[in-house]
Amino acid sequence: MLRIDLYFFAQKRRNIMLEKYWIKCPICNGKTRVQVFYNTVLRNFPLFCPKCKLTHIVDVEKLEIIIKNSEKQKRKDIK
Repeated sequence: MLRIDLYFFAQKRRNIMLEKYWIKCPICNGKTRVQVFYNTVLRNFPLFCPKCKLTHIVDVEKLEIIIKNSEKQKRKDIK
């Protein structure tokens, strides 16, 4: 289990409640397609990284991200 605290990066700004923050991939540090507010709560959320093609199961609460699990995405060939 890994914890990432986005609140540390947001402390210098005034309107923490109104701003959106990107959730970054813990492996490649690339942006995912998910944005959260300070008061966003996610439980067992499947976070997909398009850069490294991994799916992470995460919990998010008050800009703190807890990574529970990582797994590779299986590609299905469309015929």
